Amino acid sequence: MRKIIIIALSTISLSTQAQKEILTFDQYNSSQNFDWRGYIDFGQHTERANEFIESLSKTGIEVTIPFELKKDNRELINKLKFVDLNADGVSEVVYSGPSGGEPNIVEIFQLKNQQYERVFSVMQGIIKPYWTDGKLTKLLTHDWGCCAENRIINSVYEVNYSKGGTPVFTKNLDIVENRGLAKPKQFLESSLNFKVKNDNYKLRLSPIIDDSTYLGYLTEHEKLGNSLGSVNKGTRGIAYAYSVDETGRTWWYVAISTEYKLNESVLYMEDLHSNSYYVGWMSSRFLTKLEE
Repeated sequence: MRKIIIIALSTISLSTQAQKEILTFDQYNSSQNFDWRGYIDFGQHTERANEFIESLSKTGIEVTIPFELKKDNRELINKLKFVDLNADGVSEVVYSGPSGGEPNIVEIFQLKNQQYERVFSVMQGIIKPYWTDGKLTKLLTHDWGCCAENRIINSVYEVNYSKGGTPVFTKNLDIVENRGLAKPKQFLESSLNFKVKNDNYKLRLSPIIDDSTYLGYLTEHEKLGNSLGSVNKGTRGIAYAYSVDETGRTWWYVAISTEYKLNESVLYMEDLHSNSYYVGWMSSRFLTKLEE
């Protein structure tokens, strides 16, 4: 099982800094959406936006964008960005804004044979793009939840291209966290693989033992303390950071594959794909380091 987890993480092909970024960037923040300035083609923006809107209405493509498809809809036009993602000299269209329901949405459209087709859609927001030779190659995205949800999902998408230049987005990683999760400040020199020694070993919101504080919707309405749930003996994971509490206890900031059950979890994880991890804090006292 250890080899499976290590291989799964290595397929992300992220630098150490990028791994830290996906594990630690700011939590609930509805304005946390990537600012495309510096990448945008501003030429004839209003005219091109109107052509895009008209094209979608003519082709009948099913869109999530809550159009009131009007050419004079300035609010919608301002939410459209023209960005060349595949370095072919023709800009794709990025919509970022309301979905028509509680969450926001980002959708990307590409012009093909004089018509626009949707090539990507993700709820809430994009945090950061990665580029190679002028082409978009990775996206970090952030689903900050809605409707008082306590779950946040940070995701990594790899971007490849067909022979025709169509971007193909593949989700490689979901990091699932609680909205109240304390973020690490001190990182290990290199990540550590570990195994849990004890049954019912707790994963916590913060690097401290707290079984009495009322945290409301961050955990469960009737539950006290900062426990996110517990794992079974033999569970394996990866530690990235650490913290030392006032008693001298050392805590690790860990990622554990959803292949391992989180008992009495306060996080809903039934809808996640196979390469998903939940994160939190564990006392290092009963975690055994594994050899590489």
